[in-house]
Amino acid sequence: MRYKSVAAASIMMPVLLVLVLGINPPQTSSKGKVADPETNWLSYDQGLQLAKKSNKHVLVDFYTTWCGWCKKMDKETYSSKEVKKLLADNYITVRLNAESSRNLSVDGKDITERQVAQNYNVQGYPTTCFLNSDGVNVGCLPGYIGPEDFVNVLSYIKDKAYEKNMRLEDYIKQKQQTKGKS
Repeated sequence: MRYKSVAAASIMMPVLLVLVLGINPPQTSSKGKVADPETNWLSYDQGLQLAKKSNKHVLVDFYTTWCGWCKKMDKETYSSKEVKKLLADNYITVRLNAESSRNLSVDGKDITERQVAQNYNVQGYPTTCFLNSDGVNVGCLPGYIGPEDFVNVLSYIKDKAYEKNMRLEDYIKQKQQTKGKS
C-alpha cells in the first residue's frame, strides 16, 4: 500500500507544481523529445506584474486584426525555434491589439489597449516595444522584423547592451567576432 501512495505522490508532484506555482512543464513530442517552447502571450497588465516579480524584460507586440505584416511576423518570426527559445527563457511576452477598447488595470488605473498604444506613440503595425522589468520603455521598433534580425535584437536587449550605450550594429559585430574565435 505504501508503494502505491509514493508512486501516486511522485505523479502528482509535477501537477501540483503546475497548479500552485504556475510552472509550465516542457512539452514532449510523441518521440519523447522536448518540443519547442510556446510563446505565452499575456495581457499588458499581467505582463507588467509578472516582469517585476521575475526581473525579466517585457516584449510588447502591438498588432491589429487586419494587419498583414503582423500575421507575417507571427508566421515567420514568432514561430522560429530560436526566437521562441529566447522569448521563453528571457522575456515576459505581451500581445496588445492597438485598436481594442478592452480595459486593463495598470497601477490601479483603468486604461484601454488602444490608450496604451497611444501612450507608446504606436503609429504603424506591427510595432515591438521592449520594457525593462520595472516597465520603463527601453525602445520600440516599428514594422516587420525577420527571425534572424529579431534574434539579434532579442539578444541585444537580453544582454542589456543598451545600458552600455552600445549600438545594435556594434553588438552584432562583437558577437560575430566572439563566435569566430570559438
